[in-house]
Amino acid sequence: MGGIMSKTLKKEAIEFKQLVLNKEEYRIGDTIRVFEQNDDTSFAEIVKIWRNPKKADAFARIKWFFKPKDVFGRIPEFVSNAELMKSDLEQDISVQSIYGKIEVLSISDYHAKDEVDSDVFFTRSFFDSKTKMIRPQLSHWKRICVCESILNPDHLYISCDKCLKLFHPKCVNYEDCDFWTCEKCYKELLE
Repeated sequence: MGGIMSKTLKKEAIEFKQLVLNKEEYRIGDTIRVFEQNDDTSFAEIVKIWRNPKKADAFARIKWFFKPKDVFGRIPEFVSNAELMKSDLEQDISVQSIYGKIEVLSISDYHAKDEVDSDVFFTRSFFDSKTKMIRPQLSHWKRICVCESILNPDHLYISCDKCLKLFHPKCVNYEDCDFWTCEKCYKELLE
């Protein structure tokens, strides 16, 4: 068999552990705000930072967070405005699409804060982009109050001073006092 074989050497991508963009440092594992074409804001976690050796532009492989309205079509009553869902959906984007860091906490850490700013979010679930399933299922999300609703940190709750369980003030006819107990704990105190 005659002929000339040519070999092309594939140059590997150059990977970085960090990136400085607009005087802000980004690292693998950071959670970020991403600018999209339709002026919508999306959120992601940086998985990898790299550059093609033949081009000057750097890229980030990100793992998207889903917003509840993207999963449910609207924001249900039990979902917070600050809620994000982790996902398995990865994509490479130009680092020029990154425009700021955000903080993503667990729901318990988020709920424990007295005040949060607009760059603080929380997650309590994972959205599988292939099966379109939420894990854990909604039936396993933390429920509170006598009404058994799913905890939404945007809502006002009162805490029983004995068992520390949370309740909607309207569900338990709460009246402001120095020491308040739920009905179950109140009965135990009387025994």
